[in-house]
Amino acid sequence: MACVFLYLTFRGATRWSGRSMTLLDPTYAAKFLPIVASVSEHQATTWASFFFDLHFLLIFFPIGLFFCTRDYTKGKLYVALFGVLAVYFASVMVRLLLVLAPAVSILGGIGVSNMIRLFTQSIKDALKSRKR
Repeated sequence: MACVFLYLTFRGATRWSGRSMTLLDPTYAAKFLPIVASVSEHQATTWASFFFDLHFLLIFFPIGLFFCTRDYTKGKLYVALFGVLAVYFASVMVRLLLVLAPAVSILGGIGVSNMIRLFTQSIKDALKSRKR
């Protein structure tokens, strides 16, 4: 299926929209579509937008990504890939922060739960060694 799509694309039978091309090449809209480039929600995302929209989960997102790739399964790799792609696409357009929010929530939750598990395990081990 992908080969057929690539063949049709190179022959000129199918076309990518300007917004899709902007996702793949962030400078595309500035060069070829000035009306799309002038819309504020199609601009690149600032760090302030990431911080104000995602809050403290922004800290736990890389921790969850680490735990997903450390001992991986198919599901964890899917969530990690979803997170990485969502970060890329959200950094290209402000409006795609809505796509990033579920990925950050899932990976941040994985990060928080694994950190709590590690901390409680270390506290249990410390209490057991203290009793002995």
